Amino acid sequence: MFDFLKTFFQGLIYLLLSPVILAFLAIYMVYSFFVFLFMFIKRVIMFFKGENMKEGMKIDKVSQLHLDNQDAEKEALQAVNPTPMINVQSTSAPQPIIIQTDEQGRLKNIKVLNTNPVDAQPSIENQVFQQLEAKEKDND
Repeated sequence: MFDFLKTFFQGLIYLLLSPVILAFLAIYMVYSFFVFLFMFIKRVIMFFKGENMKEGMKIDKVSQLHLDNQDAEKEALQAVNPTPMINVQSTSAPQPIIIQTDEQGRLKNIKVLNTNPVDAQPSIENQVFQQLEAKEKDND
């Protein structure tokens, strides 16, 4: 019995409120139509004037203005205090290195080939390197 009364009163409430709901929807439809019509006419006029079609929201305009001011301030600061530049004029190419090892993989000799006689470095061919003992790996 309680379920019947609940359903009955719920239907009665919808019956009484339906004219209000329909009136609200009708007013909203008329408002939406006029907004559509206004925006359409406004965009057509903007198109034929050659203006930008993207207006953006107010916050977008304010943020763009803020970014433009930041860029102007940064440019003014750089004009007063230019960034020091270091001109590196390096024409040398990487030098080829020859590494020689013996049968066990121990370092035997290192030789740097100088391709540019202006930047000639002394050869390290005769320098003694510490020999590392190679241990055999157990393959168990």
